[in-house]
Amino acid sequence: MATVKRRSTVPYYAAAGTWVIYALLFPLYRVPQFIFIAIVSAVVYFIIKFPRGPGGGPGSHPPHKGGRTPHPPPRPKSKGRQTFPPSAKRGYTTHNKVKRIARHHPRQ
Repeated sequence: MATVKRRSTVPYYAAAGTWVIYALLFPLYRVPQFIFIAIVSAVVYFIIKFPRGPGGGPGSHPPHKGGRTPHPPPRPKSKGRQTFPPSAKRGYTTHNKVKRIARHHPRQ
């Protein structure tokens, strides 16, 4: 089964947040102001997207021996909910009653 890797949306929200905060604090009347906030938001985006320092960024952890990453142990398969609450049982019986009535009465 293939796994789907989803990218984080945090860098995009952080970049958008810089625009909102800047627009609330300072006016955006001229082109240089737009260029300035575009550069600042790009910097914020890349800082959050590619963090550096201890524990951050690609290559910060040493590779595992054998060249492969270890897989977590498989989880036991869940059997689902074994008992149903009384409200679910009531709904099921009501549903069956309606189906039975509908089956025996012709439509007009």
